[in-house]
Amino acid sequence: MLQKNKSKSKGFSFIEVMISLLLMSLILFGVNAAHLLALNEAKTAYYFLLASKQAKMLADNLAKANASEWPALAALFNRNINQMLPNGHMIIPHLEQKQLIITWGMQGMGQNIHDDIGKSGSLIFNLSKLL
Repeated sequence: MLQKNKSKSKGFSFIEVMISLLLMSLILFGVNAAHLLALNEAKTAYYFLLASKQAKMLADNLAKANASEWPALAALFNRNINQMLPNGHMIIPHLEQKQLIITWGMQGMGQNIHDDIGKSGSLIFNLSKLL
């Protein structure tokens, strides 16, 4: 009986390795994109938290102060917001209505011009509920 020499190669072919590397790179690209999105969302949440805390502190200070001190307090908090938030601004359109608008990022007149995650936003507070 003659034995045929069948040489079976053990291991992976070059094509199999390349396909597996392609799949791994696509998976890692997706993980990286998800990570960047999570970081941007965390930054957005942080900015909203800062704006909310500043509005609450302003409302507390306005409740303790008399009406003649309100413009000075508003100017102080506007400086604080400008330092804490990128391009941060606080707008009080009508102090009698007790409405407060805090904006940051690329804003125009309280409305988003370019709303990239983590880069711009605005909050409108009704101070009468906080006072």
